Amino acid sequence: MSLPPPVPPRPADLRHDSGDSHYDPNIVSPRPHRTDNPAAKLDDLAPPPTFSFPAPFQGGGAMSAPAGGPGTDWSPWNFSAAPRSPFPNPPPAPPTPAMPAHRPSPAPSASNSLTAALPSLPTLLEALPSITAPSLDPALKITWARDVFFLADRAHHLHIALTTPVGQAVPSVSDPIVGPMPLSALEPEIVQLITAAVPLVLLIAAPFPPGQPYQQNTQHMEACQAEAVYMRAVLASTGAHPQHVAFNPKAAFRDFESAARGGYAGAWFRLGRDYETFGDFKHAKECFERGAKLGVESCLYRLGMAHLLGQLTLPANTSLALPILQRAAILASLECPQPAYVYSLLLLSEFASIPPIPAQTFASLSAISAYPPPPSHPSQPLTPLIPLGSSPHLESRHHLERAAYLHYGPAQYKLGHAYEFADPPFFFDPLLSVQYYSLASQNGEVEADMALSKWFLCGSTGARTDPSTSGFEKDEGLALTFAQKASARNLASAHFAMGYYAEVGVGRPASVPDAIHYYTLAAQAGNADANQRLEVLNSSNVQPKLLDKGAHEQRLERTRTMAQRRTEEQPMSPPYQGRKWIIRISRVHTW
Repeated sequence: MSLPPPVPPRPADLRHDSGDSHYDPNIVSPRPHRTDNPAAKLDDLAPPPTFSFPAPFQGGGAMSAPAGGPGTDWSPWNFSAAPRSPFPNPPPAPPTPAMPAHRPSPAPSASNSLTAALPSLPTLLEALPSITAPSLDPALKITWARDVFFLADRAHHLHIALTTPVGQAVPSVSDPIVGPMPLSALEPEIVQLITAAVPLVLLIAAPFPPGQPYQQNTQHMEACQAEAVYMRAVLASTGAHPQHVAFNPKAAFRDFESAARGGYAGAWFRLGRDYETFGDFKHAKECFERGAKLGVESCLYRLGMAHLLGQLTLPANTSLALPILQRAAILASLECPQPAYVYSLLLLSEFASIPPIPAQTFASLSAISAYPPPPSHPSQPLTPLIPLGSSPHLESRHHLERAAYLHYGPAQYKLGHAYEFADPPFFFDPLLSVQYYSLASQNGEVEADMALSKWFLCGSTGARTDPSTSGFEKDEGLALTFAQKASARNLASAHFAMGYYAEVGVGRPASVPDAIHYYTLAAQAGNADANQRLEVLNSSNVQPKLLDKGAHEQRLERTRTMAQRRTEEQPMSPPYQGRKWIIRISRVHTW
């Protein structure tokens, strides 16, 4: 059977939080059976989406990031939700911090799980009666509230991503969404949890009045109180629940400062981002450095990108940037997964904002275990960014799989593409491709919807290199469903696919008027092939020449046959030196 890739481990020097009981079991990799299409049921395997506000981040993370301040040409936090190419270049922003001590993402389990466990809505609801008891330890209440806010924020961002047309700005998964939360869009259970969580957090933070300078506000602040003040700052900075906390950026800034000074490490990131927005790069850099020293991955990521791109008044310096970015990638968490994704793109020379970085540069630099790096001693061996026997591609795979494990949609889409086309060092595996595409689709990646549509249009016979792997039959109904989902978000290639399906009768009766309707939408969205089809279908010919359904399916199958052959002819054993495959496919339609 087709097994998922091994999940990269967490760093040995990280501690785990005590709130594991709030987490769902890992999503198990579906087992293929030829008589039952496993890919068709993947949507049922993911936890149901829930709504939310800015996710509070564990001690070393970053919350949502405001747009870059004056003088910032490019922001490492601003990335489109749906990549427009098979290999998305931009990733999104980091999420909110939430504990003085670092709370890493759940450790990988021994099961064949492709993704980390998420907080469990039923478990949080079950704990609600005891959480509201006055005698319960406030630290446990804050842990519970953090998970509630994480679920709410994740669901809120997903709701926006799924309802925003392609081409329009979508907040990054880590960016706070400013404005009242539309409770009508939330599941009733989430509304119930938030209704209990917000007053609970405000009560714990009450000894420290909002908007007060930190000198007066940080006396004898306990860890749970510092995090509660941080959560209150998040509420004030977004206005998500104005019935409890009014929108007040100034008071939020003071609370972020109090939380940071009081011991909540993740608040340094929010302070730094606020200073950056104000154009005060000196204080922004100081805040990021304070957080980086405490192991806040979002602060490390922001500093690394500043060194890489020459931001925050720092000169561009690749040699300084890469070790910091690698450390941020290692510390990537559920709240801040994008450092692992961005670092994988840098290793692959696919990060569009800078020229490709030679592999020799990575190999000549040493990894760091802390920031700033401690002085090196001759007796201590240094670990290169690319260890002996590895390669940029293999290291990239490690970090890419980690980002996907942490539910980062662009990484999941990229892995789906890699397993579909056998992009080295990945092998051809139809089921893994569909599984990763399905996860990306659930996380709002519209291109993944179209990739799934094309998979189900033809089906798969499995990987010839591994007789134990199973394929799946074609399913025109699913092909139509996923194309409809992408078309609803105004994806040009999806409009064209819907026109093609209507023209030749895929998953529905053929209808030339419907085909013309969708081709018109595709043309308006910029699809050149749609104009050609409109010319043919609108011609004065009594019987226009319709497309050949079988010919298109054969072209898709030939493309995957090429991927199978690459897997057979090129063993994927380390060290793989990164030879780039260029797939030449005859262009008939741009979808």
